[in-house]
Amino acid sequence: MNKNQKIIFAFFMSLTMTLIISGVLSFMNIGFKIDFFSSWLKSFSIVFPIAFPSAIFVAPLARKITDKICK
Repeated sequence: MNKNQKIIFAFFMSLTMTLIISGVLSFMNIGFKIDFFSSWLKSFSIVFPIAFPSAIFVAPLARKITDKICK
């Protein structure tokens, strides 16, 4: 996987995970009310800028740990 592929992979992985997790947590906190989607998007907009760079920096460590476990 080249550098661009790693960044794109981290982007889509963090995008998907933050959408799911922020949606579930928003639902658990407020339920499916009239302001659910605005609350969800607000939570997502806070979490995604943290998750994306985290995914880029954590992925190499996760790969190394996985390689050691699977050898």
